[in-house]
Order: sequence, then structure tokens, then C-alpha cells
Amino acid sequence: MGLAKLALMNYLQLLRRNPNYIAYGALHFFFSSPGQTFFISLFVLYFTRELSISHIEFDWLYSGGTLLSAAVLPFVGKWVDEIKLRYFSIGLAICFALVCMGVATFTNIYLLFFLIFGLRLCGQGLMCLTANTAIGRYFHKARGKALSLVNFGVSIGESVLPPLVVLLIAGIGWRNSWWVISASVLLIFLPLVISLIKLDSPFQVAPEEEEENDETPAQANPVASSKSKTRAEALREPRFYFLVLISLFMPFFSTGVMINSSIVGSNYGWSMKLVALSISAFGIARLLMNFISGWLIDKFSGIWVFGLQLVPLIPGVALMVFFPNPTSWVTFFILMGVSASLNSLSGTATWAEIYGTRYLGSIRSLASTFGVFSTAAAPIILGFGLADVKSQQWTFFISIGVMLLLSLLGFALARKRE
Repeated sequence: MGLAKLALMNYLQLLRRNPNYIAYGALHFFFSSPGQTFFISLFVLYFTRELSISHIEFDWLYSGGTLLSAAVLPFVGKWVDEIKLRYFSIGLAICFALVCMGVATFTNIYLLFFLIFGLRLCGQGLMCLTANTAIGRYFHKARGKALSLVNFGVSIGESVLPPLVVLLIAGIGWRNSWWVISASVLLIFLPLVISLIKLDSPFQVAPEEEEENDETPAQANPVASSKSKTRAEALREPRFYFLVLISLFMPFFSTGVMINSSIVGSNYGWSMKLVALSISAFGIARLLMNFISGWLIDKFSGIWVFGLQLVPLIPGVALMVFFPNPTSWVTFFILMGVSASLNSLSGTATWAEIYGTRYLGSIRSLASTFGVFSTAAAPIILGFGLADVKSQQWTFFISIGVMLLLSLLGFALARKRE
């Protein structure tokens, strides 16, 4: 109990010392929601009806737009290192709002493809990249806790927005809903971002060298880099590709399972209420785990947490292989939420620890690109793997083996880093 109280005090102290910066990051995560899979999935039925296309055709459309956004992200993402965050966020907000306006007015499948590309690039890509980069490069002594606080933005979005969007669509229609979404970006996100970051704030720019910017009393991370490396230098290291390989599995697996959760449920005759409950359990578990994830990163380092991120998920998948029932299904989603928290928070901390913070946006954007590629492929690949009970069990069984291998690799990388 004393440890929990101390951890809570550390979080509150960090929030009191840096409320503007924490709020800046959380806002970006929350407003990334219109470009996230869970949000767009609420409109799939209306998109397919409007264009008279099948769900399979939309899956290919969605994957294509996501892949294109992944290809573009490294070229645009490096601007986070070169442009003041205040101006970058303003430009991003305007572009995102225009894309949302486009979704409210599109008339053909070609326009929808490019609008999905815009939603994925601005939302899942640049909004999250901006928040992760800004927090990861500014905070050093309490990087894990700071990342856990700002990641509450996306967890709150996952928990709160789906029912609100359903009510909004019922009240004013799906096209008008996108006008409201666009207006919220311009009238809520944009003014808040401008007010939170002062023109001369050091938070806005990448430091030339590593600096201790936060003032929290936590001990500095013992494995933090003393010299920043460029993206070109990182690409020359085999370690970079091993780290990317480990980081890819969690977004790939969770996206594929989420998109196909109704298929898995129908295979066993489970109700949609159970499927919805499991997704809510995932969001709540990730939200609560964020507190522990941040503390673990600051206590043991990002690379250690990063390397062991898949360990909680393994028993959850095993339950679905050997004891597939509603209780196992919900438990599986809870443990997937735990691993998702470890993945999302430890990734940025690991890149900062190993490669420094001067070029963090550039390196992080490239890593994010690989992640987006994985989430684009997931609906199609796991869609086949989860099509029926037999193939589902084989898919989960193979996934356990992959996770064990990746966990051993992560453990070896963490040991080598000591």
C-alpha cells in the first residue's frame, strides 16, 4: 500500500510540475481517435452502404489507405524534429479537420481511399507521433510516468467516444457527425494546443544534446543514452531491426483480433454483448496498467519493460487455445490490454534510451511506419486465421510460439544493454 501511495504521489507531483506539457500530449492522443481503428469501425456500415461495396472490399480499401500512410509517415514525421511543436500541431490540426470535412462530403470510392489515408496519417500516425516524441525527448528522469499520463488520452477516447458517436449518428446522421468531429478539432483541440505551449518554451524544440529537463526527484534512468544517433546511424545497427520486430507483434495481433472479434464470437455462438464487453475490458485494463507501466519503466528502464511486454499476453492466448469459453475470452482481452500498455509506453522510452532524443521524432516515425504496416496487414491475415474454430486455435497456438521467441529476444537485448 505504501508503494502504491508513493507511486501515486510521484504521478501527482509530475502533473503539478508540468501540467501544460502533460495536457499537450494527452490532447494529441485523445484527438488521434478519428484516425484510430476503433473509431473508423463505427462508420464502416455507413461507408459500405453509401458506396454499395462489401465489407471485404472495404477491408482492402482500409488496408491500402493505412499502408500508404505508413509509407508517407517517415517523410512527414521527421518534421517533428525540425519545426516548433506549436506550429507543427497547428498545421496538423488544420489538415486533420479538412480530412474530416472530406469524410462528411465524399461521393466515390476513390475519394474515400484518400480520406482513409488522411485519417490514418493524421490520426494514428502524426497525432500519436507528435505526443510520443514531445514527451519522450523532454522528460528524462520520469519519462515512463510522463508517457503513461499522456497515453490516458487514447484510453479515454476508446472508453468514452464509441457510445457518444453512436448517439451522435442516431441524432444527426453519420455525415453530419463528421462535421461535428471536424469542428471539434478546430474549436477545441487547436485553441487548447496554442494556449498550452508558450512561444519561447524549450518543450517545443529538440535539444542539441541530452538535457535533464524535468524536475521530478526520481533517479535518472541508468541506461539513458549520452549521445544522440541519427536515423541513418540507427538503420546501420542490427539491433534496430530486432527492436522493430518485437514492437510489431502487439499492434499486429491486437488490431487483427479486434477487427475480427465478432467473427470469433460467432464461431462459438457468443453474443455481441460479450464481444463489446471484452473490448471495454481491454480499454480499462490498458488504462489502469498505464500507471504501473510508467513506474516499471522508470524503475527498471524502458528496454527491460519493452523486452518483456508480451509475457502477460501469453497465458491469455493459452486460455483461448485450451479453454475457449466466455470467461477465457474476457480474460484474454484483459491481458491483451496489459501487454498493449507495456508496448505503447516502453517503445518511446526504449528509442530514447538507446538512440537519444535529438532525432527521436525521425527514428520514432520510421518505427511507427513499420507498426502501421503491421496493422494494415493484420485484418486480412488474421481474418483468414480466425475464420473458424479450428484455424483460430492453430493461429493462437502459433502466436504463443512467436511470443515466446520474441520475449527471449527482448530479454537478450535488455541483458546486452546493461
